[in-house]
Amino acid sequence: HVEDSENVIELAKYLSESGWTIYSANKTEELLKKNHIAVTREQSLSAQNSYVAESTSLVRRILLTRYKKDEYESLPYEDNNIFLLCMNVIPTMHFSVHPDKLEKITASKSFLITSLLRCAYINHENILILTDPADYQEAIIQLRTDNITDDFRTYVEAKALNMVSAFDG
Repeated sequence: HVEDSENVIELAKYLSESGWTIYSANKTEELLKKNHIAVTREQSLSAQNSYVAESTSLVRRILLTRYKKDEYESLPYEDNNIFLLCMNVIPTMHFSVHPDKLEKITASKSFLITSLLRCAYINHENILILTDPADYQEAIIQLRTDNITDDFRTYVEAKALNMVSAFDG
């Protein structure tokens, strides 16, 4: 889910061409399809998602993602693990919000997105969290070389937490 779609096509093309499955819904899904990038609909991100179970399933996949089947034998390994979470929301930075806009800003979908980012942070050793389009190129380089550095991972994790904090604020 990206509200700021800058550089997302380049990232998605790289991921798709490298064999990744891309999950999305709504405007991001439409953008990827328009650019002929394979995308699988993730119902829990859909505007029509009215089932808590769908969102819970996505949260579970984020929290239980592991790189290797043997690494954590007590936890279930799933073939549909999520190893990269690319999400952003545009935080509301105004001290006063017109009542007509309040409902849109506080829509439950936006809170689902920030909740997913929080869950990804909990499992940050296994999931690369991208929230800033300026970081997509470096992510491509590090993924291509199969060498995601701890410094880069920490840098993008901090950005994710800052974005969530700004949105909540």
